[in-house]
Amino acid sequence: MLRTYVRSDQYTIGYGNRSRLEVPIGSELTDELGVNRNQRLRVEIAGDPKWSGKHNGLEIVYDELVDTFRAFQPVTIDDSRLDSPLASEEAALDVGANNLVACTVSIGSQFIYDGRDLFEQFREITEQIAHYQSLLEDQRESSKRIDRLYRKRNARISATTPKTVLCVPSLNACTMKAFQRCTLATPRVFSARTGRGRLV
Repeated sequence: MLRTYVRSDQYTIGYGNRSRLEVPIGSELTDELGVNRNQRLRVEIAGDPKWSGKHNGLEIVYDELVDTFRAFQPVTIDDSRLDSPLASEEAALDVGANNLVACTVSIGSQFIYDGRDLFEQFREITEQIAHYQSLLEDQRESSKRIDRLYRKRNARISATTPKTVLCVPSLNACTMKAFQRCTLATPRVFSARTGRGRLV
């Protein structure tokens, strides 16, 4: 995949009936294409933003497998827009390997998200990748089939990993209206308390 990063002050995005992205054209391209240095490249885009706020740098990714460009625009939102908790319960999370997430709640409920099936799928696809890599000729490192397998493996992980794991780096985001406080335990501490990290 080809990735391009554009500074926040070097692009504009307009949303509406004809949404568009505008970026400046570099000096080498202005000479090559015979355009004015003040002109900007204007591209029609599809989609609507999920968040509004101060925009940051733009990441443009070209996926050659599907011949598509995708743009990712992170935004910074005001803390006042974050949801406030609706309950007084507390939760403790353990993020691990075999058990992706173990959670215990102050009201007594316990949850576990087993990652063994996910690791088995990961292992199977990795073996397929290794098999097809062994068949490559002329010192090639990859092929479209191998690239598709990598994407399939990554997509399965992304789709299967629970939202809890994704929000752990920000404990405030982890509370998500349900808990007043969310505590993250390291795997070693949590496993010592629960007997090898398994909650029953």
